[in-house]
Amino acid sequence: MKFLDGQDTLHTVAKFLKSEEEEIALAVAFWGSHAIERLGIETWQAKRVRLICDATSGACNPRALEGLRAIVKSRAGWSLRTNSRLHAKVYWTPGRVVITSANASASGLSLQDRELDGNIEAGIDATSPELLLEAKDWFDRIHGFPETVEVGDEIIAIAKKMWSSRRRNRPSLLGDKFSVTDALSRKARLEDRAIWVVNYECEERSKEGERQHVKWKKSWQSGEMTPPLDLYSSGVHFDAVDDYEEESLGGYHWNAWIIDLTSDDPHFWHVADRKSAVKRPASISIPLYGARKIPLGADEWMTISRADIKKLRDRWRSVFGEKGDKWVPLHDLAY
Repeated sequence: MKFLDGQDTLHTVAKFLKSEEEEIALAVAFWGSHAIERLGIETWQAKRVRLICDATSGACNPRALEGLRAIVKSRAGWSLRTNSRLHAKVYWTPGRVVITSANASASGLSLQDRELDGNIEAGIDATSPELLLEAKDWFDRIHGFPETVEVGDEIIAIAKKMWSSRRRNRPSLLGDKFSVTDALSRKARLEDRAIWVVNYECEERSKEGERQHVKWKKSWQSGEMTPPLDLYSSGVHFDAVDDYEEESLGGYHWNAWIIDLTSDDPHFWHVADRKSAVKRPASISIPLYGARKIPLGADEWMTISRADIKKLRDRWRSVFGEKGDKWVPLHDLAY
């Protein structure tokens, strides 16, 4: 039996799985975007391969699941199943087993690649016949549970939804409070955050749009108009309301945050769900709720100031030139 430092785990696992010709059994809860390549799964020669994960946890990258499913469908004797109670990380062959804290991903927190720099993992590498038999019996029981089901289209669809939700709310690892400018220097921390930057050409509202704008402003000031309950109750303080007037709803990113470079107003603007839009014969008004800081993970908040708006405008010009009327993820303006 050998103790494994976390840095060595996936390298050790990949090496002995590649050489296995008979059977591989993996009960590994979470799979990241580069797991297939890091484990060399496409080069495996084993006749029988059974994989169990927790596909709907929000910690399995859907691209990895789709890749795994494509591979197992092309190989006789291979399968991919999911169990929502699985949290183990067991890599088994008839001659060797590794039991570890290391997933085939960055972590169980929906983190990817360099986002997890510094996490500490450990495990054991064993060839004991008794332990191999016990591990195999354990795996077979899990594999045979009624709730351990094949990963199909419906499971992948759920996985995509859960992954997106958890990616948005993962910790940024930047500290408990940081500015937009601070975040721009950490590109990976901004991936999949549902924070968009817009740079619209300034246009006058239509008469209908202006009437709706005034109506919302008055409703906000009187307290009749309230912000989204889920964000309000999570500690976000909304102190302003505005709106966009559009010809259609195509291309909108609902339940997302916007940083608008059209003005110097330092707010994150929340676009609520599609139901909040007011449709008229000629145009559509979409309410926006403004906040000076927004949550990014547990106890972490990103702030915005006029200096941040100026920085973003400079970045926009350096990346896109003067082109406006488009939405881009904040990630695309990071370094």
